Amino acid sequence: MNIQKYSIRKISSFLLGILFLQPCSAGTTGSTIIPESGSESEVEYKQHKLISYNIRYSLAAEQDGRNCWDNRKEASVKMIRDQQPLVFGLQEACADQLEYLDAYLSEYKHIGVGRDNGKEAGETMAIYYDTTKLTLVNSGTFWLSATPEKPSLGWDGGCNRTCTWGIFEIKDTKKQFAYFNTHLDHAGKQARKNSIPLIIEKMKELAPKGRPVFLSGDFNSTIGDDIFTPLKLELRNARTDSPKSDFSATYNGFGTVKPDQSEWIIDHIFFKGAAAVKLELITKDYGVPFISDHYPVAFSFIMN
Repeated sequence: MNIQKYSIRKISSFLLGILFLQPCSAGTTGSTIIPESGSESEVEYKQHKLISYNIRYSLAAEQDGRNCWDNRKEASVKMIRDQQPLVFGLQEACADQLEYLDAYLSEYKHIGVGRDNGKEAGETMAIYYDTTKLTLVNSGTFWLSATPEKPSLGWDGGCNRTCTWGIFEIKDTKKQFAYFNTHLDHAGKQARKNSIPLIIEKMKELAPKGRPVFLSGDFNSTIGDDIFTPLKLELRNARTDSPKSDFSATYNGFGTVKPDQSEWIIDHIFFKGAAAVKLELITKDYGVPFISDHYPVAFSFIMN
């Protein structure tokens, strides 16, 4: 976690600018609380980081060749240690990948279950959280289907899809926030469309009232897709709201996709109740040509 110093005057101006960008249709769902400015003295505001990371499932080793998980796993650990996110959400994580990260990132713990049986079978949309800074209050997983309480296939989907959620409390402030992490279907248009209202419904049911909410994932859709219409009424888009942002392709196909191919901006982060600072793709060299077939997406923000 980075701590940066801003003057009251500068930070208030910055947050006011974000506040006035709030869409009227969102009501108070994305409102930003302006810090009280009692003096001109310097005040510290904690800048947090959330990372959404499609890790590329380990079972594709033969297909991926030199880009297989065994050749990328050390780089993934290096990336997390370097970036030091408060939380990070994985997509496509298999049990062996979670075991490796658990072993080498001891300060983090994860939540989430396998999508095929609610235990370890199948990919897990895991959420990792920094245990030195956060306390887990509550967590769970629901399936993106007509029967979200149990392992199930949704609508015209090609495979089971899930959303993992957690309620966390920041240890030094005792303030809570909710984080949802998902991976929408690659094959079923109806499955992707129906998943968004379900996620919104679960957010309203599970997230603490009036506290920040974050949603990250591989949505297999660009932001212009009409599946996002209901979500835009509830949450803000970190990519377009951040003063510093990155509009490069998030899927790289291990080098087969160029950064300017906007049709491959399919990994997104949404939020409310925080001030956006920066969104960036993590393209730093961690010792391998590509850390995954998706770039990790990092969102820096100031929590209300």
